[in-house]
Amino acid sequence: MDAISLKQYILENNKVEEILKSLGCHGIKEYTKEFRCGLPNHKSNTTIAINKETLSTKIFKSDSEIIRGDIFSLVMTIKNISFPKANKYLHTLFGLEYKFKTQEDKPDKKDPLNVFKKVKRKRCVVNLDDVELYDEGIIKEYIPLPHIDWIRTDGILPFTCELFKVGYSADKRRITLPWRIWYGEENDFAGVIGRTTIKEYSMLDIPKYFPLKKFPKSMHLYGLQENYKTIQEAGYVLVYESEKSTLKRHSRKDGTGVSIGSHCLSEEQVKILIGLNVSVIIAYDKDVSLQYIRSECEKFKSIRPIYYIYDKYDLLDEKMSPADASNTIFKYLLKYKIKYDNS
Repeated sequence: MDAISLKQYILENNKVEEILKSLGCHGIKEYTKEFRCGLPNHKSNTTIAINKETLSTKIFKSDSEIIRGDIFSLVMTIKNISFPKANKYLHTLFGLEYKFKTQEDKPDKKDPLNVFKKVKRKRCVVNLDDVELYDEGIIKEYIPLPHIDWIRTDGILPFTCELFKVGYSADKRRITLPWRIWYGEENDFAGVIGRTTIKEYSMLDIPKYFPLKKFPKSMHLYGLQENYKTIQEAGYVLVYESEKSTLKRHSRKDGTGVSIGSHCLSEEQVKILIGLNVSVIIAYDKDVSLQYIRSECEKFKSIRPIYYIYDKYDLLDEKMSPADASNTIFKYLLKYKIKYDNS
């Protein structure tokens, strides 16, 4: 099951204490609204607080250092592992199969994550065995080097390219952007998008982005697996259109972004974002109308805190993403983000 379904399983089956014991936490106490306990090899019994309704987690490493996140963040921090490995750890702990599904709501049973009822969902049952997955062999088909233009012009640095496995297809003349399956293993890939390096692509009627390994982008979020922990710690997620925006911000030590590969959030992408239990900030390109951006915000209304970035002072050039701006301008736009209120 995916991370959202796993959280629901943990809540419905009261599995928090079992997780804490497996991690070596001590002094576990259950209160009305939360669990409190101590970190392994730490004297205090109150360094961890877990909300019983949302699984939001705080780790008080010192008086000045507080790590915020969710139950996955806790596992990642204590065991010093990645999000996929934390996901797998919990599946193994509970003896669960590695599959995910969307079920109809059950009106006769209280749902701790009933916020998902507000999102229109199609009936579907998906098993990982039924989904075409690619292993790390998919990236070995391409040159494992970042394109020089992305370093010189766009500031997408080698450490980011390495983490996200950005490469280059010489025969296609495209930068290769593998999409990891956010709920899967670190080397589980959904497919690969290619971004052209031909500057006159529009005059030559060449698509800017083209799938080199086709897959349903609407079922995934680019960068979520890589940025999951940072998003949880920050308490918000920035939603961009293109993969390039997420990569740019990561190169500036900002791992709070994901990309949808378009400017229309699908039902599945909305569901995934809601499941993160953080504030959502829409950060679409400058040429997307305010009316359209607000219609995207409507998909989260009354479910999660929802904001959007709007360049009302004309700081961006036409078609620029907020991530294309200098760090100073980006931080200004983020600081003065607008809360969606449907007014």
